[in-house]
Amino acid sequence: MSKCTWTEEAIQEWTQRRDAFRKKKGLTAMADLRIAVDAKSHAQYEQTLVLEREKLVDRLDSFCTETVAWPIEKYPVERYPAPCSGALCLPLTFRQTGGATKVRFREGEDLNRITYDFYNEIVDATYPGVNFVATDGFRRRRHEYMGPSPHIVDYQFHLKLGEAYIEWWDRSLRLTWMNDGSWKNEVYFDDRAFGWVSKLRGDFSRNLDLTVYLGEELFMLTHKILWSSSMPALNLLLKPLKRQELQGDYLVLLDLETLKKAGHEEPSSFSGLIVRRKGDGKTMFLEPVDFTGSPRLSSLLGELVRFDDKECSVYPNSDDADKPAPRLGLNFETRIDFLGAGQGDAGRCDIYSPKQNTRFLAPIVNMVSQNCRKQR
Repeated sequence: MSKCTWTEEAIQEWTQRRDAFRKKKGLTAMADLRIAVDAKSHAQYEQTLVLEREKLVDRLDSFCTETVAWPIEKYPVERYPAPCSGALCLPLTFRQTGGATKVRFREGEDLNRITYDFYNEIVDATYPGVNFVATDGFRRRRHEYMGPSPHIVDYQFHLKLGEAYIEWWDRSLRLTWMNDGSWKNEVYFDDRAFGWVSKLRGDFSRNLDLTVYLGEELFMLTHKILWSSSMPALNLLLKPLKRQELQGDYLVLLDLETLKKAGHEEPSSFSGLIVRRKGDGKTMFLEPVDFTGSPRLSSLLGELVRFDDKECSVYPNSDDADKPAPRLGLNFETRIDFLGAGQGDAGRCDIYSPKQNTRFLAPIVNMVSQNCRKQR
């Protein structure tokens, strides 16, 4: 789908939501920052756009995989009325290695119901592909061949071909796929809104940022800033960052409320920790982490968490005996995004039940296998 699906009315409503959010937080309106002539306001405007885009992508991904996605083996709780007539392409196996079939649908017909009925049909023992549930079952169902934990997120529509395609999310593998490729949430800078919005796809009325402002502020703490008990009113943290400071080495992202509570030398528990290295990617810790066992916070970046080429390691220089036990320190599940990974690469590698699922990672190209193993 093209990006030209945001109406003037939708853009105006989005801008109003952003202005209301910034006013509530006591922040300068983006329109005022954009037209300001002083260097400080300009730097703050540029920084806000960078952070706005980051937050938008993260929240869209979380919304799709944690809220919208429904397991294909269970009857869908919501209808998905088709916005047009066409043919629904239904892969026969995981990542469509066994081909696909097409089912015609009419405008207004429930695509979720069509999808559920198809994948819950019983198939015989000669059905091609790998059964991810059981190899000796007497009542094999088609969804058992669609991955370890297949979920439906949305549908994409190709209006010229009159076809619809399923956006899949495998919760066990933490993998998005569609047909024999992949899908992802994409954003673009809209010249009318002067902000980042999502490329609409599927049933356009369902896009989250049509109704909610997703670009909530994040504040960056570079590895040059050390934690201390004084924390001079966060002035050092909240000053506008120069553009060159956003282009190299490591950054750690925490929300403002978390930073406000950081008033001692050994911060204990932080939720939503994101460590990023420009040019390589980022890793997000899925549970609160504990810094009390770390000699200094500055060791977090490049020492406790390190990025290399398509590789991210936690405690890379520690022996197993020296690492914290599972669910202590930084030894928690993370989600990793790598930059510059093309289609077919593991652009995202989510650490999730690694011992159970590493056998499914072999077909992924250009991926260092240890990336997908939790550091112990």
